[in-house]
Amino acid sequence: MKKLPEVNESFEELCKMLLGPIKSKLLLTGIELEIFNQLSEPKSAEAVAEAISSHPANTRLFLDGLAASDLLVKKNGLLPRIRYGINSGRNPEGLGNGFRVKHGMTKCMVITIALH
Repeated sequence: MKKLPEVNESFEELCKMLLGPIKSKLLLTGIELEIFNQLSEPKSAEAVAEAISSHPANTRLFLDGLAASDLLVKKNGLLPRIRYGINSGRNPEGLGNGFRVKHGMTKCMVITIALH
């Protein structure tokens, strides 16, 4: 078997590129589901699931993904605070709405480029 060459480079940038789309989908889905609005005070994953009428186990996994992406802070099983002041996006002046608009513009640009 041929030995692979030794690599002395960091793959951190490549990992960031691969995780970028996942993190952006987590953020946008959290905005759409109004997850961030539910966390103005500490709540459990089950309380968030009940508030947004979703499956408790799936909501817990989703919230864990947001926490792993540094969009939420999780402490002792509770989600005591959101990071960056993100809201649902329903408020026109809110940070969430800006992300929704920017994401929509990006999708339009990609479709336009693909059609040419």
